[in-house]
Amino acid sequence: MGTHANVARPAEQAPLPWPSHLPVADWDDLLNAVKDRLRMTVAEERASAAEPLANRIRQAVLEGVEALDLLHASVKRERQRYQQLERQLQELRADQAETRDALRAASSLPAAAGGLAGRV
Repeated sequence: MGTHANVARPAEQAPLPWPSHLPVADWDDLLNAVKDRLRMTVAEERASAAEPLANRIRQAVLEGVEALDLLHASVKRERQRYQQLERQLQELRADQAETRDALRAASSLPAAAGGLAGRV
């Protein structure tokens, strides 16, 4: 999706092919393509005789909504992934604290046990 060349296509061609999953790196490209497509649609001075301006605007808006739906789904997935990673990080930090406490307790046992063994 690195270029916006596909945005300038005639309105009678098939809608833009959006993937079912959009990588985070492509979000800017998609948003820019939608903005460019909408700007170009309303900026055209003359409507085709075969397709009135209202139909071209309607089609461009529907394509933009479809692209924004995809972006919204991608944002939602990323937000869920982020929340999952946050939960895992909290669990790992809790595990780390428990392990640290256990190691401290274990390291103090031999000294105390050795001191008691020498006295008996």
